[in-house]
Amino acid sequence: MGSDNSTLTETNFSLRFSGLIKHFYRTNEIVSGMIECYYNGASEVKLKYVSVELVDELVYPTHESLNPQKSSSIYHIPFFFKKQILWSADDQNELILTSGTHIWPFSLHLDDSLPPTLKQGNHQGPCIRYYFCAQLRQSGWHMMYIEKQHFIVIQRSMTSVHETHLEDQDENRKGVRLHAFLHKNIAVAGEYFSLQLD
Repeated sequence: MGSDNSTLTETNFSLRFSGLIKHFYRTNEIVSGMIECYYNGASEVKLKYVSVELVDELVYPTHESLNPQKSSSIYHIPFFFKKQILWSADDQNELILTSGTHIWPFSLHLDDSLPPTLKQGNHQGPCIRYYFCAQLRQSGWHMMYIEKQHFIVIQRSMTSVHETHLEDQDENRKGVRLHAFLHKNIAVAGEYFSLQLD
């Protein structure tokens, strides 16, 4: 290994999640896995820290029509972060990344307060999505970093709820009767439900 400090680049570096055996999780679950880094550079790289972060973001498109042009934009608004530092230069002197494979295990708890993943119903609508972001940040004045994202789906952890139908009827003073029938008493965000009116 050379003594000069190399820079992180995509050409000599790969980062991936391993040990994550599924893409669907429930709140109150613990997600465990590993960040696996393969570095094949000729020089050593000094790292400031290695981290993994759970990010929850609202994604929504906007469309504007200004004659004769149309423009579209997609906005990403992160509203939840949970970061775990897997290695930091504050804890030890510094990490020298040498050529080869390096592995850092992680474990994050999915809070019960997290909203569920909400798929985009059509190309116009918003969605809520989650992803893990692994990051290696280089020490020194240039502070280069490499990151990798891994998208997951989170559903609310629910105690078993007895699914049943709901029914109600009413009559006004003029004798008009309304009968409403909801086939399920459970609704899931992003899914359709059926309501029958007679």
